Amino acid sequence: MKTLLLCAYRQLDPNCEAALGVDLNAEPKKTLIDRRIAELRAIGHEVVCVIAGAESDTQLRLCHTIQDSELVFDTNIPTSLLSNTTSGSYAAPNEACFVLPVEVPPPSRELCAFLINEYSKVGFTTPYAMLQAMDVEKGAPWHLGFPLLLTREGGKLLKKTSDLQSLVDPRLKYLQLPYSPQADLAPQGITI
Repeated sequence: MKTLLLCAYRQLDPNCEAALGVDLNAEPKKTLIDRRIAELRAIGHEVVCVIAGAESDTQLRLCHTIQDSELVFDTNIPTSLLSNTTSGSYAAPNEACFVLPVEVPPPSRELCAFLINEYSKVGFTTPYAMLQAMDVEKGAPWHLGFPLLLTREGGKLLKKTSDLQSLVDPRLKYLQLPYSPQADLAPQGITI
């Protein structure tokens, strides 16, 4: 399944690693974008990098793995998580995809499988725009609310509704699903 890796918006949290932050311990040197692409590919995702503005040239020059990825340019001014997601949704026409900001660590295979399974249960023409895992133990959305599973209908809504204000606009209906990582684990000694 495709994952829209959102690399093209201004991060407001100064504690987050910059998209071009270089891991000096890695050989060859890798940016955060390079690491995220590798992590997502390792769990079987096809990565679509959403880039924009003046930083896109630098990202293309410094991020080695971005060169092997599908690219989408967000031409909106200013850019945001919403504009990145909307632009990226054109790379996944008529299909669901995951949405993940570059500074958020990738989800586990199990969490992805859980969201895909829940999506198949509610149906591919569900009126929900987004499926979101809720951490049962914390009673809150999974890691900063991501990953999101953008449904087919959600992608259509993003493209046809030009006055959305953010990813939490009430017109983007979310289906929040209780998720416990332990529920995915088989008891020790039992073969499935």
